[in-house]
Amino acid sequence: MQQVSRGMQIVKRLAEDRHSNKNLSHKQHSIQPIFFDDWTAIRAKLEKESEQFIVDATTLYASVNIVLYFIIHLDTANAWGVGKVGAALHQNFYKLFIEPGMNQNGLIDRSLNTGYVLYPGQSKRDRKRVMLFGGTGGQLLLPDLILQPSVNNRETKIIALIQAGATDKEIAQEIFEKSYLSGDNFYKVKELRDKFS
Repeated sequence: MQQVSRGMQIVKRLAEDRHSNKNLSHKQHSIQPIFFDDWTAIRAKLEKESEQFIVDATTLYASVNIVLYFIIHLDTANAWGVGKVGAALHQNFYKLFIEPGMNQNGLIDRSLNTGYVLYPGQSKRDRKRVMLFGGTGGQLLLPDLILQPSVNNRETKIIALIQAGATDKEIAQEIFEKSYLSGDNFYKVKELRDKFS
């Protein structure tokens, strides 16, 4: 737990450095993924520190491309580490669920696991089924998670067309009702194509 605590401080310093960097805008920083295995146990041992870490994560880290992944074993406000006052903060997260599958003998068979994703602000009834892959069924295939919550409706449609193999002309006709892309629309499609194709 001492090393986990040290790791949280490193993440905090990284975020502070990125926020104070005047040469790059926030989203120009390279994406830095960070994984916390068994966040439930971390919460139990480092209660105050992990609570502050989650509050910082929802306000400071994502904006400078620090992407945090937490593996938890119960979906409660306390497990997220936001306490009673900020319990709604746990609505800011993508949540991935893997439900264990059982064979005919009632034993867990990972190849029969079921995966779901719950998007920020949605309830469990809105969860979406996702495809699992790998021999053990323990990995999630989540192509739709590349979309950020801030992506607007028009961008979402453009990305879907790009991923379906649409040409610039087809996107111009479908989205902008024009025969070709020009100006800001051209650069927006180019940016999305670079990111998502």
